Amino acid sequence: MEGRSIRALKEKAIEMGFNVEVLPSGAILLVRNNEAEIQILSVLDAYYVKYIRTGRAFVIYNLDNEVIEAIFNNRLTELKDRDIVEIPPY
Repeated sequence: MEGRSIRALKEKAIEMGFNVEVLPSGAILLVRNNEAEIQILSVLDAYYVKYIRTGRAFVIYNLDNEVIEAIFNNRLTELKDRDIVEIPPY
């Protein structure tokens, strides 16, 4: 069962021209032009967002409309007063 935040994210993805693929593990892949661009996992009260092409990854603790917009515009680092943590590359 998915929550409101995931539902809103999927609706925005479709609106932005992405195909939404849900894997058996529950991971969500956002695909455009037959290429996966964004991977999203929901774990308890956090969301893991990874940009496939760049390898940048974030943990988000509050997924609201502003954060959803930032995900699709690749602006997560610009949101200062949010519970968003960038995972450093290894």
